[in-house]
Amino acid sequence: KSGMLPADKKLLYVRLLVHFIGDMHQPMHTARKDDQGGNKVKVLWFNTPSNLHQVWDEKLVEFQELSYTEYAAAINFTSKQQRDALYKQPISEWMWNSYTLAEKIYADIKQPDQKLDYKYNYNYVAILNKQLLEAGVHLAGVLNDIFK
Repeated sequence: KSGMLPADKKLLYVRLLVHFIGDMHQPMHTARKDDQGGNKVKVLWFNTPSNLHQVWDEKLVEFQELSYTEYAAAINFTSKQQRDALYKQPISEWMWNSYTLAEKIYADIKQPDQKLDYKYNYNYVAILNKQLLEAGVHLAGVLNDIFK
């Protein structure tokens, strides 16, 4: 909120906020430390070696085959009431929601090198979209609070 910051510092801080708030909504970023948030959980994404963290960081989003603009337009359906409720959520609730989601994701991995494919996408795309949408709304709320 300081008007005293140089433009390059403001830009850096906004970039960091975007990154950190996005990461809080990626379930594997709030997951178990012992396996580095799913990095040590090896899976096969359509028969290609990967890990659970990478599936949630990249693979699921890329599988939708949408540009960032198309993706944002496809999931951006909230009412004012929904946005207001999300704006009021404390950060601890964002983290807890991601953590509990991560535990559900872990529970679905039954074996090493489990194959994840169309069924996995089908089972999780709505959750992925919800996380992306909430990240965007939470980020908007933080930025609106800073720059109003």
